[in-house]
Amino acid sequence: MKKIITALFCVTFLIGSTWQGITSDTPTKTQLKLIYSDIETSKIEFLIDGFHLTPVKTPTGDMYLVKLDDGASLLLEGAPDIHKYARSIIIPDQAKMEVEVLSSEFVEYKDVHIAPSKGNLSRLIDPKDVSYTFGDVYQNNEFFPGEIVGLEIPYVLRDLRGQTVVFNPIQYNPVQKILRVYQRILVEVSAAEKDNINIFERSNEEVKYSREFLNIYQNHFLNFDEDSRFTYLVDHGNMLVISYASFMDEMQPLVDWKNKKGIPTEMVDVSDIGSNSSSIQNFVSDYYNDNGLTFLLLVGDIAQIPS
Repeated sequence: MKKIITALFCVTFLIGSTWQGITSDTPTKTQLKLIYSDIETSKIEFLIDGFHLTPVKTPTGDMYLVKLDDGASLLLEGAPDIHKYARSIIIPDQAKMEVEVLSSEFVEYKDVHIAPSKGNLSRLIDPKDVSYTFGDVYQNNEFFPGEIVGLEIPYVLRDLRGQTVVFNPIQYNPVQKILRVYQRILVEVSAAEKDNINIFERSNEEVKYSREFLNIYQNHFLNFDEDSRFTYLVDHGNMLVISYASFMDEMQPLVDWKNKKGIPTEMVDVSDIGSNSSSIQNFVSDYYNDNGLTFLLLVGDIAQIPS
């Protein structure tokens, strides 16, 4: 059952601090708790103790940017500059997932003026040189961005299929100047039907991964430790060396040492592959699909190894 608790507050500021505490007077990190997961279904709880209001000057006066610890800006030019929070989970190889909000709690702040985002600027552009512009969103008497939780497009990361869960705990009504902040959101992500986007065709139930990718999986996927679908075998991975012919004799001792160390390593002459970057890319892709690939070493300058 969805449960919503609403409270009204006036925005107050501590001198020298942008932190606006809800349940804590001092800044704390955003929390994301995995309540349960069997990959087919994952229950996740989002929690914050407060947020940051950063003052900025705009042509219409003093306004604010809303930020979360570990959050990221929506970067929508002309729309309120607020943060989202995202984290990935492992999902079934061929399932289309859906997300449901089971319960939530929020507080509201009146008469808050949120500045618009300047958009996704390149590093060649100084944000100070870009003026604030107010888009059509500021004419809408509704909360932006609206959906408090969503799912991004599924993807495959080597041995696993994943999907990013995006939380939008910061909601703003630009007409009424009301800032709504969800301090708690409990969601369930579950398999609904068969998908046709980035599905993963698995050849066997035995998954080998290197220690390097074990760390990546553990840091990337919230529910990695709950995945008991397959037999996971940790190995040292393998290496492919693509070398310019004149350098192969010098590289052979390295190849021999890697094999002796327990890292299966193969070296090929780039001239046997092709003379352009597309040929190399296709060769590496086929090699990965046929043999798996953890490390790739290209030996030669740009004229010798087009890339």
